[in-house]
Amino acid sequence: ENSQSMVRLGEGAVLEHGLVSELSESSVHFGLASVQALADSRYSATTVSVGAQVSRWDVRVDLDGGGAHGEVYGLSIGDQARVSDLHSKLNHNVPGCTSDQLQKNIALARGRTVFCGHVLVDWGARNSESAQLCRSLLLSSDARVDAMPVLVINNQDVVATHGATITDLSEEELFYLRSRGLSADESKYLLVSGFGNEILQRIPLKSASKRVSHALQGIVDRIATQVYSMSEFSSV
Repeated sequence: ENSQSMVRLGEGAVLEHGLVSELSESSVHFGLASVQALADSRYSATTVSVGAQVSRWDVRVDLDGGGAHGEVYGLSIGDQARVSDLHSKLNHNVPGCTSDQLQKNIALARGRTVFCGHVLVDWGARNSESAQLCRSLLLSSDARVDAMPVLVINNQDVVATHGATITDLSEEELFYLRSRGLSADESKYLLVSGFGNEILQRIPLKSASKRVSHALQGIVDRIATQVYSMSEFSSV
């Protein structure tokens, strides 16, 4: 199953765009969103992938007018043997634009998540500001996360950050919640749902946000008791 969105934002326009993939376990999904943002416009995308055997979103935002802002917030869940993939490009093509990106991944069982986020500050795009971060949870010994944040800067008058973190559930946080009377499953649910809710609450359609929250509950129920064994990851 394929989907495609082509967007051109005029001067001062604002768009909140929800890109949610919640298909059957046997489905394969490829989605594309391509956006041109002109002067003083604002584009905000929230991508969520859960359920399909293979799901990939490609999001490209071209900041083509001064004062334009683009942001991409995403949650990818790799469960069972599923693959959830996000590729993104945020291009600062003119001076005075800003961008922000936060990608969160949850991988368990034999699932795999992939993040390849590319931020370009082109020649002459002075006074640009960009922040990019990928955070991932690995919750089984057979899970895998590939995190590839890429930042290309072609001039010096820029404020830009990027990075990636990969971890499992915090033993200290679990111990704290257990000491307050919560069960192991309840503690895990609070930590994992709290990790994902920062993205889910941004989905413009609340009914879709609720459905994904329920799917997340089911995934937490399948987390193995032992969550601290070595998992496979790569960060480039």
